[in-house]
This record gives sequence, C-alpha cells and structure tokens, in this order.
Amino acid sequence: MRYRGSNGRLEGCENRFSRPARLFLVIVFVAFVPRVARAPQPQNRKQPTTAPEILAEASRLAFLHNWRAAAPLFRASEVLFAAQDDQRNGLYAHVGRLRGEIESLSLPEVSEYLASILSSTVAQSDLRLRLFCLVAKGDIDFQIDPKSAEAVWTEVAAVAARLRNSTWENRAQAELGTIAFYKGEIYRGARLVARSYATAELHGDTAYVIRLRAAFGEGFAEFGHPKDALVFFDSALKLARETPDAGFPFTAYLGRGRALIALGRTTEGESILRQALGDAQRDQMRVREARVLVVLGK
Repeated sequence: MRYRGSNGRLEGCENRFSRPARLFLVIVFVAFVPRVARAPQPQNRKQPTTAPEILAEASRLAFLHNWRAAAPLFRASEVLFAAQDDQRNGLYAHVGRLRGEIESLSLPEVSEYLASILSSTVAQSDLRLRLFCLVAKGDIDFQIDPKSAEAVWTEVAAVAARLRNSTWENRAQAELGTIAFYKGEIYRGARLVARSYATAELHGDTAYVIRLRAAFGEGFAEFGHPKDALVFFDSALKLARETPDAGFPFTAYLGRGRALIALGRTTEGESILRQALGDAQRDQMRVREARVLVVLGK
C-alpha cells in the first residue's frame, strides 16, 4: 500500500518543467485569489436525539472534514436506523461510519467494499446516496494511489452536476486538479486547483480552503521553498483553529514539521513529527502513523 501526500512529492513532474517554472505556476494560481469575509458559524447547536437528527449532525461534521467527530454519530444513527428497518438511511450512515473509521481499517478492503455498494441497485438509483459513497471511495482511493482515484472523482463531479450541488462539483474539480499534478499535467492541475480554490474562498467553503492551502504548502515544499510552504501550512492550521467543528488539517501539521526541518529548525520540526507519531499510535490511526513514518524515513 502506498500512502501519498505525506512528503509533498508530486509524481511525474520532475522531467517536465524546471523548478523555477513550476514555482512560477504555483505563484500565479494562488497570488490573485480573492479573500472574502466568512459568515459566522452557528453556535450552541441543539443536541441531536433522533436518528435523522444524529445523521444530519454527522453529515455536517463530515462536510467540515471532521470525520473523527462524525464517526461515532454515524455509528449511533446506523444502529437506530437498523432498529427502524430504514435500509436506505442505515446504508448512508454505514458508509459514513466506514469513512470516519478508515484510519483503523484496511484501505483496499474498504475501497473494494464501497465499489460493491456503488454497483447495487439502491446506489445506482439514489443519486444523493451515490454521491456520498463516491466521495468516501474517492478519499480512500487517493490515499492508496492518487491516479487510481481519477475515475471516482470524475463521477463525483458528474453526479454533483446532476444534483445541482455546486459545492461538491467544485470540490471534485479540486481533487481532479490535484490528481493532474501527480500525473505530471501541471498546467491542467494549476487551472483546476486555482479555479476551485477561488470558488471555495468566494462561497465560504472553509473546509476546502483549509484543504487546498495545505496542498499549496505541499507544492511549495516540493519545489524546494520551505519558507513559502510554511506560510500556507500555518494559514491552513490557523483557519482550522478559527472554524468551529472543522477537522484537524493533518497534512498541514505534518508539512509544517517537514518545512521547519528544511529551514534548519530541526528540534522544533522533529518535535512536531514525534508528537504526531505518538498521537497516531495512541489513537490507532494507521494511515497517519504510516505517513509520519515515511517522513521520518522509518
């Protein structure tokens, strides 16, 4: 199993463009992105009690990439829907639970299992359920091998367009842009990611602004500019701290440790990596543990 994205490398780029040219591309597509004020997020939410309420809260947290907080809610709603013999919502909650618990599961096995769900009659006829399954599978397949996730994210974009879900259509384009970088398609990747980032900023899709800032940091790290990478990593981490219920941007945290080491702040950087490794091992988060070990060269 290959865990990509842990060391900032973009496969297939090395022989296509010089480092200055690649750096210029990154600067071009992030320098003129508009920043807009974000609407304040609602506070003091009512505690969900019914199965639909619990599922809605789990879905909200998942949308913010806070899968760790969403997982137990998906699990609870799955149990309640099973007791009610609600197969459709039970399956939705089941998929959410699997995605939320993926750190302790086998990525290839879950990917194969989701493929079987996607081939089922219910997932073919229910577009909202299909979109949710596709997103879960796209995330997992990207961790295994980014290039293998292209077909899934292409379908995410198509299904989202049919549902007129502009947020997920834009998110899918961002993922396809990232995959294009891994394939060495630099200009296409830059165009897709730049457009998606601008749209996410404009419409207040904070979860993807955080995600893409971390991706920009990885890009600068790959181009040999750790100081610039650190700006994006810190920006992603700061926005996550300021956003209620946002998921922790582990890629930015890991990238920050790498960037500090590259800048000669070795003690500080290694401290971050050791902390990340200890947390991953304690919480049995195998994917994160593997990513840290790759960076540490173990």
